[in-house]
Amino acid sequence: MIVIRKPLQKGQSPEIEYGIVKTNDGISISFKGVVRDCKINETLDLPFNTYKGKVLQVSLQWTYTCELRVSPMYEMTSRYYSASANQNEEYKLCRVSIAPDCKDIVIFLEKATDYICPDANNVVVPKDIITKTQIIQQYSPFYKERCDYIHKKVTMMKSVDIYNTVTYLESQVDALTRLVLQLTNSNSEAAKILRKADKYSVLDIKDEDKILQEFETDKKNVRDMQKEYYDKD
Repeated sequence: MIVIRKPLQKGQSPEIEYGIVKTNDGISISFKGVVRDCKINETLDLPFNTYKGKVLQVSLQWTYTCELRVSPMYEMTSRYYSASANQNEEYKLCRVSIAPDCKDIVIFLEKATDYICPDANNVVVPKDIITKTQIIQQYSPFYKERCDYIHKKVTMMKSVDIYNTVTYLESQVDALTRLVLQLTNSNSEAAKILRKADKYSVLDIKDEDKILQEFETDKKNVRDMQKEYYDKD
């Protein structure tokens, strides 16, 4: 395990007192201090069987009260989750990276401290390091892999035109709707709904060649970009 810290400057007092204990089953991290008139005395347990293979951001967030929050990083979270997390005031405490084998573990302490963890290799952030991501990547192959993976995925998602996606999905659904109706004479509620939907089918305003071209370009483009993220060839 590696603990990376930002050193205290001359005359600087620590905002947070850290404590880190590693066992065979997980990691416990304690935080003590006073933040914005709020007294903090919290211990966070991170069992390996729950958090292995994860990168976590640990922070204090103010909603109606002050909460200790553990947020996943380098994963595709929902827009609602991201908006909710960003809208609440955040005071970052540490970033934790735990590889699937639980051997490649790095903890980056966000607040300057002279704390030395007895269970870890302690590293002081060099002056020429710009970001915490840069230095964590230097010590954790797993962290670098997760970082690279999500950045590639975000780039891919940004290159996908959501309107093109909706268009070919609509054509596909309308084609399936018409096929189902051709194969059934049912008067069920579901069939009535499908018949109503078919009255406004895109198949009546777009010819077959145009629809097939959309699949050949738009849908194929998305699948080609997704190939590297799935095991199936």
